[in-house]
Amino acid sequence: MVDEIKAQKADVNAAQEMILARSLAPEDILIGYFVMILQDQHQFLMGKCTPLGDPEYSTLEIRMRPDETTLPGKVVEVCLPFVVVQNHEEKTSILDIRSKQLARVSESFGLAGLTPHKPKKKDSECTCKNKEEPSKESKAKRRLLRKIFRKK
Repeated sequence: MVDEIKAQKADVNAAQEMILARSLAPEDILIGYFVMILQDQHQFLMGKCTPLGDPEYSTLEIRMRPDETTLPGKVVEVCLPFVVVQNHEEKTSILDIRSKQLARVSESFGLAGLTPHKPKKKDSECTCKNKEEPSKESKAKRRLLRKIFRKK
């Protein structure tokens, strides 16, 4: 009975982990995680004149949400404070996490964001002469993408 309750609690915890994106500390970022940018930090140098003639300077730090929500990326390599992330086009980019806060997303969410999305045409909008099933080539590309992103 006790084991069943523990198993049910574990299932509930696993389901909650899949739903929520988790904010990551720099030391918690591991290869193979799917991540998105949660916040950007910007620094501005502010100066003002004083009656004595010497200007005073201070740094203003602002944390903001990204202007655009980007697709999730897969962490390929970590060398703090830099993280190499692979995007849906299999191109890599380097993130400086001193100015970015990353969030970990679930693997299913990451894979859904990385697979190519095209709007489906309705049967009436189809311009092809023969209404065919998706080509074997496109199915093979999808399988290959899934294999690549599940390797690590």
